[in-house]
Amino acid sequence: MDATSGMGALKVSGRWHPQGRFPCLYTSTTPETALQEMLAANRYNRLQDHRSLPSTLVDIRAELFHLLDLTNGKLRQRLRLSNIAIQNCDWRNTNRFDRAEAITQALGRAAFDLGYEGIIAPSTTSNPNGRNVVIFPGKLLRSESIKLLTPIPNT
Repeated sequence: MDATSGMGALKVSGRWHPQGRFPCLYTSTTPETALQEMLAANRYNRLQDHRSLPSTLVDIRAELFHLLDLTNGKLRQRLRLSNIAIQNCDWRNTNRFDRAEAITQALGRAAFDLGYEGIIAPSTTSNPNGRNVVIFPGKLLRSESIKLLTPIPNT
């Protein structure tokens, strides 16, 4: 499977997509944010840090034109969505116990359905400047918009 296809997202839910709905690729704007996100997800699931390693980080280059930027306070205000609501959204429990779609997943689905190439979102880790970019490969305006810069080791 191509590391940039986003097909893995069809198997499990994520903060910005409901399971099985559409491919998406979760990325971060810095390696530090990517590592913090990975560790935070594993810690949520009570996986000890040493069990998270080794891990493989890959570098991609993405040329995207039509993104929903949820780091923009004015846009969030128009959507009536606070940064705190994004940060505190426990999408896993909403899916598991309420058997419902979390607000972040509903936003991701809406962005996908409206033709956005992806979402820029604040990281939910302790890094206040961390940014994630969730890419919808099926909505890319140009098929060559994503390029894998790091070879994936064979496992």
